[in-house]
Amino acid sequence: MQLSPDPFIPPETGDGSVELTPLQLIRWIDTSPDLGYLRDAADRLQGRYDSTTGQLTFQTPSVDTVVSRDKGFIKTIRYFFWPRANSIRGKSCASQEFDQSCGNTVNLMAVSTLWDAFTTYPLIQFALTDFFGGAALPTAIALSLGLTAGSNIAGKESCNRTKGKRGSARSALLIFLGLSLLRTAFSGVGLDILINRAGITRGYAEELVDKRIGETSLRIEELSTLKNPVLQEFKAACDATEEQLRELQRNDLRWDSTFRKARGSFVQQAEMRGKTPAQIVAMHGSVSNIPGDCNRQTVQQQLDSQAATDLRGKLKTYKKDQDSLSAYSFLEKHFPEDYKSKFVTTDKGEVEIREGGELVRTSIGQFYSKLIDIERLPGLGFSLFGMIISVVLSGGSVLMLRSKSKSEDMQMSFSNQMLNEREDLLNGYSEKLAASQARREGQATNNGGLNDA
Repeated sequence: MQLSPDPFIPPETGDGSVELTPLQLIRWIDTSPDLGYLRDAADRLQGRYDSTTGQLTFQTPSVDTVVSRDKGFIKTIRYFFWPRANSIRGKSCASQEFDQSCGNTVNLMAVSTLWDAFTTYPLIQFALTDFFGGAALPTAIALSLGLTAGSNIAGKESCNRTKGKRGSARSALLIFLGLSLLRTAFSGVGLDILINRAGITRGYAEELVDKRIGETSLRIEELSTLKNPVLQEFKAACDATEEQLRELQRNDLRWDSTFRKARGSFVQQAEMRGKTPAQIVAMHGSVSNIPGDCNRQTVQQQLDSQAATDLRGKLKTYKKDQDSLSAYSFLEKHFPEDYKSKFVTTDKGEVEIREGGELVRTSIGQFYSKLIDIERLPGLGFSLFGMIISVVLSGGSVLMLRSKSKSEDMQMSFSNQMLNEREDLLNGYSEKLAASQARREGQATNNGGLNDA
């Protein structure tokens, strides 16, 4: 309950008490910003006039009008997400105009934080799907609303810049700003997941197709240019052994063992002569088991050349099917393991990304790749519009909270001196109210006696 500065406040008497008339009390109630609920309750009271006695009686107002107006679980929860207008100011003093401006600030802040909650919960939901399963949705909503409540608390705390609390007010404003920036940054992504999940999945499939075709092209180049790491390892071993062999004379005892290390024995060479690389590998189980460092290099080089030829044929088919098949059909035909491990088909026949974390990663990448590309920017549609709304609301909230916290009215609302003066006046009102009511009852009784006479 607060007092507005007006001429209805009565002066103190010599003994320190306050002279109060019922009219002054009524005027104070009628002009106080915080007592609007009392005026509304009074407007709803019903009266009855008795023509026989000439008395007018009124319905007794419920005590809950005063005691329970802000009580109850539902209202408590509500005020976390949509704070009251006077929650950002102090209780020392206020005016109706100041409360209205505080209400505008609070409303903008509440709309901003709730909009961020709505736009980011899908992102949180799918980020938690791999860990929480079916409980991911309620957990995401709870976390999103928790961040909303935290942002609102920080916003309210940022307005108290009285002496000794300026540092905490700045910190609270920075927390509000940080939470707003974080959620604004992902608001567009969350909306994209909410309304364009099929498009994200299709884009992911297309990215996977491009990646596999690109990997095939790189593999062909690697095999064709003798840059296969396995081949490079065999070549290095062969070159080292050949270098040792050149440094030895034929009559050197080490020459024979070094030659076998490089080429294998004459018997082993005879066994491999005339056979294809595949047959030689089949004889020994693997290329690394083939005797002779240089023999391993030769076989691996031949295998790489054949593999490059086979991959060129596949690449030609890939590029042809890429133009004629959907990304899903392409993967299912040429890379079935990728299709089964990366995607799942729902009961409705829709294809979705199997892992929630992969969906989040993909959606973030797609959104920001379009955001920085002017030609692809229109493809974001409502997601971009939602992010712009978040930017405007968050920026406006921060500016209004900072401006309101530095206003003189806000600082006075937290003034201890004003609070003490208000308490003195309220005590005077309480003491004089009973006396005024007693005088009115006495006057009513006297008037009734005169009328009877």
